[in-house]
Amino acid sequence: MQSSVVHRRASEHRNVWAKEKPLTPWGTVPVLTYEGQTIGQSMAASRLLAREFGLAGKTNMEAAVADELVEVMVDLIDEQVRAHFGKDEKAKERWVLLLSGS
Repeated sequence: MQSSVVHRRASEHRNVWAKEKPLTPWGTVPVLTYEGQTIGQSMAASRLLAREFGLAGKTNMEAAVADELVEVMVDLIDEQVRAHFGKDEKAKERWVLLLSGS
């Protein structure tokens, strides 16, 4: 199976992103185009690729465990975004504690 990945940093290609943004499903990145179809949500793309390449589990229980790990990642990312961009000092403290393992 042959695949290719195109990775561009928006900060380095602002003029390109301004033109491509309206062409994305939700006006956001990342975007996965796979077999002619475009997926505009990172977790949906991750799950698709996991199923396509045999990483989503062979049984329903294995698939549930894989989904659980994905959801933990979503929770961590959400907490990081709130802590980084928000004005809630307690959220920032929780994030530091989480990272420190406390």
